[in-house]
Amino acid sequence: MSPPRFATWLLETFGHPDTVEEVQGDLQELYAHWVLTDGKRKANWRYSLNALKLLRPLAKSKTAKEYPSPLLLSPAMLCNYVKIAWRNLVLHKAFTAINIVGLAVGLATCLLIVLFVLHELSYDRYHANADRIYRMALNGRIDDKDIQLAYAPGPAGQALLRDCPGVEAVTRLRKEGTFLVKNGRDIIKEEHVAFVDSNFFSVFTIPLLKGHRVNALAEPNTLVLSETIARKYFGQADPIGKTLTLGHLGLFRITGVCADVPSNTHFHYDMFGSFPSVKTGNKWLASGSYTYLRVREGYSIRQVEAVSQEFARKYIAPEIKEFFGATFSEFSQKGNGFSFRFQPITSIHLESNLDDELEANSDVKYLYIFSAIAFFILLLACINFMNLSTAGSVGRSKEVGIRKVLGSIRKQLVSQFLAESVLVTFLALGMALGFVLLVLPTFNELAGKQFSYRALIDGWMLPGILLACLIIGILAGSYPAFVLSSFRPVKVLKGATQTGTRSGWLRSTLVTVQFAVSISMIIATMVANQQLGFIQNKNVGFDKEQVLVLHDTHVLGSNVNAFKEELAKLTPVVGVTRAGFYRLERPARV
Repeated sequence: MSPPRFATWLLETFGHPDTVEEVQGDLQELYAHWVLTDGKRKANWRYSLNALKLLRPLAKSKTAKEYPSPLLLSPAMLCNYVKIAWRNLVLHKAFTAINIVGLAVGLATCLLIVLFVLHELSYDRYHANADRIYRMALNGRIDDKDIQLAYAPGPAGQALLRDCPGVEAVTRLRKEGTFLVKNGRDIIKEEHVAFVDSNFFSVFTIPLLKGHRVNALAEPNTLVLSETIARKYFGQADPIGKTLTLGHLGLFRITGVCADVPSNTHFHYDMFGSFPSVKTGNKWLASGSYTYLRVREGYSIRQVEAVSQEFARKYIAPEIKEFFGATFSEFSQKGNGFSFRFQPITSIHLESNLDDELEANSDVKYLYIFSAIAFFILLLACINFMNLSTAGSVGRSKEVGIRKVLGSIRKQLVSQFLAESVLVTFLALGMALGFVLLVLPTFNELAGKQFSYRALIDGWMLPGILLACLIIGILAGSYPAFVLSSFRPVKVLKGATQTGTRSGWLRSTLVTVQFAVSISMIIATMVANQQLGFIQNKNVGFDKEQVLVLHDTHVLGSNVNAFKEELAKLTPVVGVTRAGFYRLERPARV
């Protein structure tokens, strides 16, 4: 016969946690005696009354004060936990291997995705005062066609400095295409050449290794090389004062060497020429450059935007009359107009999709997708770990029973099993780091990055990984730990384990979630693969394998037409055409 359930529940819920199991066992023995001597009804009353007397705070545990429990996190206990955990892991080699490998694969995949996401989020954040640097862009509408350009009119920067006291500094960047660079007899094609204002290296935190930061580009036909390009042209010799010829622009004197532009920058150039070296003009509607400004502390970019709204009427209106033959009012009445927007430099890489970007940018939506994938992969690994640990609890039920009989309290058992879980997690982490280092070259090629093993230990990365693994180990091992530590010694030693009814529903739920997430990710992967296959094999109206594009023919100057005619005379050539530039139309954002 069993005692009253309500009294048993009260004792389990409100009894002293260190002694409740021993007290309940003694009380159940007394209950069996009372049933034989006094009958079941009186035995129920006596059991309930004694259970109430033993509840806290009606019965404060003096024993707990006189004989305090040992510290659960003392060095001796921690060593004991780790030693026993290691013995159990070694004892069940196959079970341990499955657990560790499964968790390691999940952690390795998650680490690679985290490296990629963190790198994408770090773009342009290394600049000093990055939160106060903005890029000025041009919005417009002409003849029912929207214009959204990543650059601004050439004179816009000086107008900002003159009209807006909130602007601390303005610098410009202009790209002029590819150059044939001549060094003695050697002629090398260089694509990453830009022309910038003299204060460019004061606004952007790109260290100048040689030369003066302020006046290195103050004079026309001066040039600053990146460290890699300087070594490419001059080896270990000092390049300062030497010269290079940049195509039709002529001779340039080298006045500085800067560090290579970091990979997490929205532009990458190897040569920086002085801005006055190129003819840009002073027309608002016929010249443009990538314009960056640094706002003074205490000023809002909204104040700068408010000032810039008058630029169209104040500066562009005279040129509208010249170019379109209409007054500013007539031009505006037709729905036309110009305005300016200011993009935080830290948002350009992930949030800007304007025409004529300096480089192809990414999209923040991809980071959300990759982060979700990393989360679900890690979730699957943790669910798998919890299921395997809980499934193996039957084999350790007698161990729990014997420990409790010998005096172990539940807190100690929970700590023991959590220690095992954390140990498995850190072993999986070690294997995961090995996997990451093994596949990192392939991952770099796939993602277009240059990650090295240092990326795993730089800054807060390593402490973050260790903390995350500690949390994963505790969370993933918490349920198995509490299930294992809840076994009743008497029932366990009699062979009646309790995992089936108490953990079966959760294990079934976890398995269902695991399969649902896995199937969803497999379906998403198949759909994405089919879409890529469609893009690669779509009939675009011509044979892509038979069409060749020759870039940079502009360097031929007046000979370009003769070159075109000579190509057309070749027997294998069916037709020849040329264009100033080509690009895909920018899709409208919803």
